[in-house]
Amino acid sequence: MSDPLQPQLASTKALSIPEILALIFDCLSLTALRNASLVCKEWDRLGSKILSQQIVVPNDWFSHDLTSLFAYLDRRGQHVKALSLELSSSTRLIREVDMERMIRQLEGILTRMPNVERLDLQVPREVRSNNVLVTVGKHAKRLQQFETNLLNWDPADMATLLTQCLEVRHLSGHNFTGDVLQAIATSQPLLNKIDCTHPRFDDDELIAFAKQVPNLLRLSVSQHQFLTAKALIDLGLTECHDADIVLVANQCPRLESLKLPFCGNLTQASVRAIVHSSSSSSASPWVCLGLQYLDISGIHSSYSADVSVASALLPAMYHQLGLLTELRTLKLSGQGFSLRLLEQGRSGLLKLRKLERLNIAKLRNPLPWKDIIEIGNLFPKLIELQFRSNDVIPPQATQEQEDALEGHHRSKRGRFVDVQPEPLHREGDEDAARGGSTSLPADVPVTVTNTSLATGSGTTPTPTPSEPSLSKRKRSRSPSPAPTTTTTTDADTDTAAEGSSQQPDEDKGKNKQPKEEPRGIMSATLRSGLKISFRLSGEDEDDTQGLGDFGAGGGVVGWGFPDSMPF
Repeated sequence: MSDPLQPQLASTKALSIPEILALIFDCLSLTALRNASLVCKEWDRLGSKILSQQIVVPNDWFSHDLTSLFAYLDRRGQHVKALSLELSSSTRLIREVDMERMIRQLEGILTRMPNVERLDLQVPREVRSNNVLVTVGKHAKRLQQFETNLLNWDPADMATLLTQCLEVRHLSGHNFTGDVLQAIATSQPLLNKIDCTHPRFDDDELIAFAKQVPNLLRLSVSQHQFLTAKALIDLGLTECHDADIVLVANQCPRLESLKLPFCGNLTQASVRAIVHSSSSSSASPWVCLGLQYLDISGIHSSYSADVSVASALLPAMYHQLGLLTELRTLKLSGQGFSLRLLEQGRSGLLKLRKLERLNIAKLRNPLPWKDIIEIGNLFPKLIELQFRSNDVIPPQATQEQEDALEGHHRSKRGRFVDVQPEPLHREGDEDAARGGSTSLPADVPVTVTNTSLATGSGTTPTPTPSEPSLSKRKRSRSPSPAPTTTTTTDADTDTAAEGSSQQPDEDKGKNKQPKEEPRGIMSATLRSGLKISFRLSGEDEDDTQGLGDFGAGGGVVGWGFPDSMPF
């Protein structure tokens, strides 16, 4: 109970009134406002509205009138750095677009946000670029990144935007034509990133653009409608050739990311072009040495059928890869890939001291566990190693188990056969693996219902051309082990047979108690500290989940590297 003698002054409760508190907050500096927002939840709620540097205005069918934002933007609009805005013609589904009203609202917002640096602008399909780009260029002088869904482009409008917004370095849009590319190159040669879907330019126009924009760091071109290869786009397995890679490598020396997955016509000449402007002249300058991400999945498929060609060309290709000393991510996955071919270039890969992520999934033939460990130990900073459980031959696997596992691979590949080099797996070599060895539990046999192919400890598995690529989300399942990726979680590595891959026999006496681990999991720790594991049955438990799905124990299900998002 309050003291009846104590006067109740209205001023003592003024700060509990949100309107008064908001007026006070408007007068504070940003530093003082941040400190005030730490006092209580109510002050934090009001302060966060003012301190926010990004405003997102969704397409709200009930409150589409953006004029309600003007009062707030008048006070704090100068602090907004990013804007994601979707403009619609009306709350009703009408066919006509009120351009005047739309441009008026866009202008009203941008005039109140003079310091906006990133703008994502979505407009109806009917809207042309003229009024929109003129308005953006007039009021967003500090714009650095511009993304829009505009479909109807006028090169003059693009030139107007870029001449008024001199700090633009990143453009994202649709339906860019060759004239639009020319306007971009002429108006903003310092541009370093461009993303375009459904492009309408041809090969020569793209190459001319690359010559005029020497600072280009990223070029993303997707869903191209022209069946050519010079544009360096993903058109399938046969639409990209070595000559096209040479063109891009020569014109983009500062390239940092390059994705060329499953382009069947690429050979070692393409990889050579990435790090050397000419594969025929040793005096030519080196290019693309700053490359950090390289995806050449399926590059081995053209070599798998001819051992002599592979033995001659692969060492040269891996030597060139070894020159990419800044490389952080390397993807060599694909049904046509065998780690026995990787042995040809191991000395070159040893030079990739900064490599952090390696993808060697979907092997043509399974490889002994010790060789997987040795490959991982080549890279001292490795944090992700991607492979599948049925890519691995378990240590001390019996002849019957190896036959069954190889039979499973054979049954999935088809009727064509060829010859491979002598395998790395020989009888008695398991204990010499860098990570040690682990006995295969008798209660977790590798069994396959399909016809087996005998491989033996000293015999050579018979590989075949690559199997058709299946969707990662909808791989077929059968009574035989399904091709899925290993996953290492904290729970797995604590209870799985990690020690069996790294600790000598003398430590076995310490852990005589029955194992409560997930049965049939084998793990090892690489030199970089990365813990890897696989399932002895060859079948991972979560092969029904798709890319990016998470299991209960953590990590990414179906991708074979621990506790990380897929790259």
